[in-house]
Amino acid sequence: MDDFIIRTKRDIPSVEIISSERAIITLQQDIPRPLMVEIIRAQVESLKERMGKGLKNIRYEIFKKEIGSEIRSLRRRKIMQVINGTGILVHTNLGRAPLSDNLVEKFMSHLTGYNNLEYDISSGKRGKRGDVAEKYLAFLSRAEAGTIVNNNAAAIFLILNTLANKKKVIISRGELVQIG
Repeated sequence: MDDFIIRTKRDIPSVEIISSERAIITLQQDIPRPLMVEIIRAQVESLKERMGKGLKNIRYEIFKKEIGSEIRSLRRRKIMQVINGTGILVHTNLGRAPLSDNLVEKFMSHLTGYNNLEYDISSGKRGKRGDVAEKYLAFLSRAEAGTIVNNNAAAIFLILNTLANKKKVIISRGELVQIG
């Protein structure tokens, strides 16, 4: 069928036929079938659009290669381990700082079973999620109290809300872009 030439939209094989091609199945590997089928559907729609704009014909083998290229592109975008050769230790584009094997081992015991994240064992009632971490933060920073937020934007908001409540604050354009 590889020598087949697609001349009209009706000549385009069904998504089921394309997805059962050996070359496509080989590329699928660790990609879930529904996602692969979606890639094929998008490529079929793209081909129909190109045909509507004047593409006369395309060899089926070439069309399959285009689909394969999209599948390979998706696989390259999948999260995987890489080597950080940038010289930047905490690199935001590379997952920030890696966790040590020792730390991950300690986390695993807490992640694979129940824990008292929001439960106060001494009182037997619901506790506060960040209570312990905030106490540690206050102790380590020698502050009266501590609070933990999940990003820089939240931290800046809390600082400005506390220190400059209802006052004008000049923020650099770069900071505005960074925090949206």
